Amino acid sequence: MRVLGGLLLLWIPLSYFLGKNVFHSGWFTWLSGFVLALSAVIAVGFDQKTENPEQISRLMAVFYISGF
Repeated sequence: MRVLGGLLLLWIPLSYFLGKNVFHSGWFTWLSGFVLALSAVIAVGFDQKTENPEQISRLMAVFYISGF
């Protein structure tokens, strides 16, 4: 699940680029960011080895700073 979370974080800049430069629409960026935020929180939440609430806080801070 940590690998999945890492891949989801790598998708953030790509989805931002696609939303702004390829599709020229904000809905793609917003929808992609919402799905990524939800799935990353689920991935961290269901990871049995990760019971660290700071990691979830860091993920949400990254999404907030990147504009999602």
